[in-house]
Amino acid sequence: PYPFFRAGYPVVAPVTIAIPDDQNEVELTGAYRMAADLATRVLFDLDLLRVRPVSSITQDELQNQQLILIGTPQRNPLVAQALPSTPFRLQGNQMFRDQQALDPAFGVLALTSSPFNGNLRALLATGAEDQAVKRSVDALTSAGPVALLAGPTGVLTEPVVAPANRSFQSIFTFKDAGASEQTLIGGGTQSTTLIFSS
Repeated sequence: PYPFFRAGYPVVAPVTIAIPDDQNEVELTGAYRMAADLATRVLFDLDLLRVRPVSSITQDELQNQQLILIGTPQRNPLVAQALPSTPFRLQGNQMFRDQQALDPAFGVLALTSSPFNGNLRALLATGAEDQAVKRSVDALTSAGPVALLAGPTGVLTEPVVAPANRSFQSIFTFKDAGASEQTLIGGGTQSTTLIFSS
């Protein structure tokens, strides 16, 4: 979903990936997988990307940044705040889409207006339990399933199976990426920029 995962398009505002303050393995791993995926799929200045616990995000940041919200509504208050603007709701420990109860293991994806600034977007990777959150993150960060996603919402009824060989683990050089040979000479601390197309 644009503005987060449409290949070849720039991200138009800083992005905060918000996770619960007491994040667990699913939420923390999911956040960093999303960050790595953003860096490889879209034109993205990494200075614009932050993975942050909810309590460390200022009101100004919430109002001026795209949001990716990871976790269950019970654990991530920003997910709970954004969920009412989607067709999903949590009642007790049960997630519903409109009036239909969903299996607790079903992942939920929703792209909606940010509850803090209607001109920006919030992407929710959520569900009723951690297994559901993992399914949501897996669907967004795996090449096969993400190609099947369309529209502002999705329910992930099956786990995503990772491919046997992962193409992003290939070894390549800067020359393979289109950079020319450069020799750097000097002492002390220097800043160098290598520009190449990905």
